Amino acid sequence: AGINVAALSSSYDYTPGDGDTLLLSNPPAGLTPVVNRLSRAGDGETSWIPEEDDDTLTSLPSARMYKSESELEEKMRRRKKQIKTMFRIEANAEKVFVCFLVDCTGSMDPWIDAVKRNILKWHEQLKADYPRSEMHFAFVGYTDYSSTYKAFEATTFSLNFTSDCSEFYQFVDKIEAKGGYDVPEDVMGGLKSALDLTWHENVTKVLIHITDAPCHGSQYHDYRDNYPTGDPAGITPHELMERVWMLNINYWFGYVDKSATEKMVQEFSKMLQNASGRELKIEKFDATDPTSIEEMVYDSITTSISLTKSSMMGTKTPIRNYSIDETPTNWSKLLVRDACRTPPVPTSSVTEGHIKLPNIPMKIKLCSNPFAEGVGRLAYHALDVTTNNRYVVKEFKRMGKKENSIKHYMQVYETQVTAAMYTSRFNLAKPAHVPQINFVSPGVLNFMEHDRPKYYAIEPYIEGKYKKFNNNNGWVAGQSAVTDANQAFSHFTWVNSKKLLVVCDLQGVETDEGILLTDPAIHSKKLLKFEESTNHGAGGIKKFFDSHKCTDVCRAMSLDAYN
Repeated sequence: AGINVAALSSSYDYTPGDGDTLLLSNPPAGLTPVVNRLSRAGDGETSWIPEEDDDTLTSLPSARMYKSESELEEKMRRRKKQIKTMFRIEANAEKVFVCFLVDCTGSMDPWIDAVKRNILKWHEQLKADYPRSEMHFAFVGYTDYSSTYKAFEATTFSLNFTSDCSEFYQFVDKIEAKGGYDVPEDVMGGLKSALDLTWHENVTKVLIHITDAPCHGSQYHDYRDNYPTGDPAGITPHELMERVWMLNINYWFGYVDKSATEKMVQEFSKMLQNASGRELKIEKFDATDPTSIEEMVYDSITTSISLTKSSMMGTKTPIRNYSIDETPTNWSKLLVRDACRTPPVPTSSVTEGHIKLPNIPMKIKLCSNPFAEGVGRLAYHALDVTTNNRYVVKEFKRMGKKENSIKHYMQVYETQVTAAMYTSRFNLAKPAHVPQINFVSPGVLNFMEHDRPKYYAIEPYIEGKYKKFNNNNGWVAGQSAVTDANQAFSHFTWVNSKKLLVVCDLQGVETDEGILLTDPAIHSKKLLKFEESTNHGAGGIKKFFDSHKCTDVCRAMSLDAYN
C-alpha cells in the first residue's frame, strides 16, 4: 500500500527520490475492493481501500529515500521549525483590523444601519470561531463635494481602529446620510482617509467598501459629473492602489448598484493587480440587500484571514495571470487535447527501486479560464470527450517549480486517498441516521506540453452549492446535523488512526445519498507525510480539539475524548 511515487507519465519508469509516499488504492492480495458509493459522477469508478491496521497505514515510510539517518534528522528538524513558523503566522493573522468604508450620502441610510446593527454579531462570531483572535474595527464615511470645489470642504469623517464595539456603535449611530450633488461621490477622499488610519504590521487587514455610486472622473462611469477630469483634490486611484498594496490590505467591495460601480471597480482592480504583481485584487460581494450583508461581511473577513495566512506562509513565486469566467461553457469551441491520468483503480509495479505508474489515456477539453478559485488553487471545467463525463481540473495559482511539481500533486493525491479510506471506515461505524460521508475520486492529470509534462489535479464535477464545514485551523461552521456529522468524522479519524492524525478542512456538497467532500487536509504526527503546507502535526490536531465540542454523533459512536 505504501509506494514511493517520483513522477507520473504513461510510458516510462522513475527512480524514487523526490517522490512521495502514497497510499495507493491498490488491489493486490490482502486488499479488498470497496465501492465508494458517492465518489463518482456517473463514471462507475471503484475505489480500492486497504484492509490493514491503522498502525501499518500511518507508519508507512517517508516518501524520500534518505541517504543517512542524519539527513532524515535534518529534514525532521526543518519540518518542526516550519510548523512553529506556521503557528506564529496564524497567531499574527488572527489579529484582525477591519475598516468599513461607507458612502454616507442620502440613499445609504439602510446600509449604515446594517453595519451598526451587526458589529457586535461579527465580533462575537469571530471570537467564537477564532478564540485566540484580536478584533479591531474602524469606520470611514464619505459624502461629496458641493458643485463648486472648496479645498477646506470636509467630505470625510472617521473613527480609528478600536476593539470597543460600544465605541464603534455610538460613532456610527450619530451618522446621518445626507448630501450628494451629482451621481459620483468623493470615493478618493474616503479611500485616502481609510488608508491614513493606524494599520498595524503583520496582521490581517480588511477594507469593506460599500457604496451605490462611482468616484469622480468620466472614465469610471457614464453619468453627469461635476468633476469629469477626476478628483478635484488631485488624488489619483493609482496612488491609492499602490498604498493598498504596500499596506497589504484585503479590499472587498460591496456593490449596492452594480451597474453604477462596476466600471470603477474593474479599473481599480486592474490598478491593484498591476501594483501588486497580481498578489492582490478587489474582491466583490452582493450588498444590494442591506439585510443580507451580515453573512457577506463575515465571509469576507474570514476569507481574508485565510488569505493572509497563505500570503505570510507562501513563497513569492509569481501568480498566474487569470480571470474568473462563470459563463456557461461552450464545449463545441474547445479543442480536444491528449492527456493521461492516474487510474481510478491504480495498479503499480516496483522493481529494484524503479516505479512504473500506468495511466489512462484521455481525450479531454479544458477551459482556458478558471470558473472558481480558492486560496491556493484555480478550478477549471473539463470534459472527457470519450465518456462525456464532466470533471473539475485544478492547478496551483503560483507558477514556481516546486508548487507545480509531480511531488506536490502527489501529496494532494495521497491526502485525499487517505481521507477516503477513513470515510469508508466511518460509514461502517456511524449510527444509521447519520448521513454517509465520502470523498470524490481524485487523480493527477498529465499533459505533455512543449516536450515537458504539465500536471493538474482532476476529480469528477459535482453539482450543488459548496459549503465549508471546518478548516485546518480549528474553525467550525454553525451547528447543524451536517456539521455535526463532519465534526464527528474528523474526531473519528483521530480515534481510528490510534490518535496519530486528524482529517479536517472538510468542504463539499450535500447530495441525496449524503455528503460528498473534496480537498481535505490531514494533521499527522508523521510530519513528513501528506501535503506539508497543511499538515501542522500534533499542534494541528490539538487546534482541532481546542474548538471541537463533541456532538450526539460522537457520543453515539463512543469516541474517546482528546487529552
